[in-house]
Amino acid sequence: MNPEKVNIYKAVIQDVLGDQKEAIRDKGMTVQMDIPDELEVICDPEHLQIVYNNLVSNAVKYGLKNTCIYI
Repeated sequence: MNPEKVNIYKAVIQDVLGDQKEAIRDKGMTVQMDIPDELEVICDPEHLQIVYNNLVSNAVKYGLKNTCIYI
């Protein structure tokens, strides 16, 4: 692991939502976030992206059409 201080939205969430954008749109879902723009955390951004990618992917895969994914 390579922990570093990062802006969680810019280093993790933004990329995950970009990767899942098409699947979210195809299922008619929306995303609501409650993450402050300036929130910084110490983490390994690559590993955290994997975690969030799996969570969002599962939300799309198993969630109902036209619902909201809340992050």
